[in-house]
Amino acid sequence: MFFRRTVIGDRGYDSNRIRRSLVERNITGCIPSRKSRKSKPSYNWHLYKKRHLIENMFAKLKRLATCCDQIRLVRPAASPGTLVSIMNPLTSPPESG
Repeated sequence: MFFRRTVIGDRGYDSNRIRRSLVERNITGCIPSRKSRKSKPSYNWHLYKKRHLIENMFAKLKRLATCCDQIRLVRPAASPGTLVSIMNPLTSPPESG
């Protein structure tokens, strides 16, 4: 199976230098052009719209890491059950005993 290498970037990565570098490496760029750009290169709009899924995944990982750091600061010997109950709000916290 053949996979095409693609870079999905936001408008901040729209420069001739970056686009030239991608072409030299046979990488497809999915970067919308800045509003002030006179020549607007085409890009895959549907693929660009799926970019938010990747951003959401990193946001969730960052939130989880922050949550784990706070647990470590408050209760250094937190049990794995405590972490599961924080990650899944439908479960009740484990009984301490």
